[in-house]
Amino acid sequence: MARKDPGPRSMVRFVGRVIEGSRPGKHPGFVEPALATLRTKPPTGAGYVHEIKFDGYRVQAHLRGGLPVLYTRSGLNWTKRFPTIAVAVGSIPATELILDGEIISADESGAANFSALQDDLSKSRYDRMVYYAFDLLHLDGFDLRAAPLVERKRVLAGLLQEAGDIGPLFLSDHFEHDAATLFDKSCEMGLECIVSKLRIVLNKAASTENWIKVK
Repeated sequence: MARKDPGPRSMVRFVGRVIEGSRPGKHPGFVEPALATLRTKPPTGAGYVHEIKFDGYRVQAHLRGGLPVLYTRSGLNWTKRFPTIAVAVGSIPATELILDGEIISADESGAANFSALQDDLSKSRYDRMVYYAFDLLHLDGFDLRAAPLVERKRVLAGLLQEAGDIGPLFLSDHFEHDAATLFDKSCEMGLECIVSKLRIVLNKAASTENWIKVK
């Protein structure tokens, strides 16, 4: 895959100033992912944001010198297993980048179907595969892991908006309030669970109370 011209990157150029807590740093390579603690009820209060947990494969998407690499949660290189996702990541207007997200295969109703994803992988079928990015850990010379979650997600949203329509890559949006309603709706839709994250949480490995999942 040829190196692409990263082109204009207004979001990238000023990232150190627009994200409180970011700091200059080299691309760290694979980052051990943050994990969630299982609980029976979602947390309450304004300190959390809430996301839908998709039923798929957790995938860390990297750009190194503009070239995409996709890692599983355990650090295996699965770039060749998700070629359409790799192409989409390679179209993001950045040179050095790390995204955290989930790859799913959508069924007829648009919901994530893990069995369908496994079947698609075995048959090298890619038309149903989608990558939902929910976090941004590194961007063109800046380590963002010490920045507040909501700030990382804000810049991630701007970066994907700047990229435009790049196929099967989307922002996994979050909800600010009313986790109970989101949880009930997720149950009605047959989704796997929701994940609640502290708004100011650092992105760090190991299971902690910073991320809480409710099935």
